[in-house]
Amino acid sequence: MARGAINYAYIPAITIEPTNRLIIVVYVEDSGTKAVLDTDAPYPIITPKIAQKAN
Repeated sequence: MARGAINYAYIPAITIEPTNRLIIVVYVEDSGTKAVLDTDAPYPIITPKIAQKAN
C-alpha cells in the first residue's frame, strides 16, 4: 500500500478505448514512461472535495 499525491491524467489508455484510466509517469533508472495505474478498486476514485459534498 502507498499513499501520497502525484500528478495524473484521467484519459483512455488507448485512443479506441471508451473508458478513462488513471495514467501516471513512472521512472526506472532515470527513464520516465507512462503507465496505467490499477487501483483494483470496485468503485471510482473521487477528490475529497466531491466526497464531502456527497456526504
